[in-house]
Amino acid sequence: MFFTPAPPVFEAGTFPAQPLGTHVPVRLHHHIIVNPVDPETPVLQWDIIHAAELAKVLGGRGILIPLDLNASAVTGVNFSVDKMHITTDAPCLKFWMNRWGPIVIEKPDIKVRDVLDAIHDYFQLPLTEDDVMEVERVPGNKANLRNASLYRIRDSYDSLPPLTAQSGYRRSDILGGERRFKGLRVVVFDDGTWTVFLGLMPGPVPNLIV
Repeated sequence: MFFTPAPPVFEAGTFPAQPLGTHVPVRLHHHIIVNPVDPETPVLQWDIIHAAELAKVLGGRGILIPLDLNASAVTGVNFSVDKMHITTDAPCLKFWMNRWGPIVIEKPDIKVRDVLDAIHDYFQLPLTEDDVMEVERVPGNKANLRNASLYRIRDSYDSLPPLTAQSGYRRSDILGGERRFKGLRVVVFDDGTWTVFLGLMPGPVPNLIV
């Protein structure tokens, strides 16, 4: 008689997934990490140009469920976490985040809302004249930037399109169609310090305003 072995059990909030019982010094809330089962299917359905309140969790059978924005963003640590640095290793975005600096969150007991708000606010900042000049150094990028801006204005829920257009280019326009939140992952270094890496990806996000 043959028995089907039970599937492996992994620690929550880890990417890559770690077997149950593995020492994990820092882990993030399981709804904001890169999906450890399928990295190309984000757990959190969120377009980073939208407010955190519009983010939804992809549940069973593809049903979108509310996200607990007041949950602690960081767990599994034996020390107080009152500061988080978010950077990236995605090639194009890495260039710009090296230029702009990391996303920094400083407050006691960092919540999921704080993380999403910080990401949203970071990419809502206007591009400087130097940023625009850097983009336009590459042939064709001037049109690409304008098109990305028009798509952002069309998809934005912040205000009427004419008012949104008056704000000019924003950092999110650099992303083109890669505004979909893929997730976060923690990297712990040999000296015990750690940082968080942001992943974004192309593709539509479901209309979450309804």
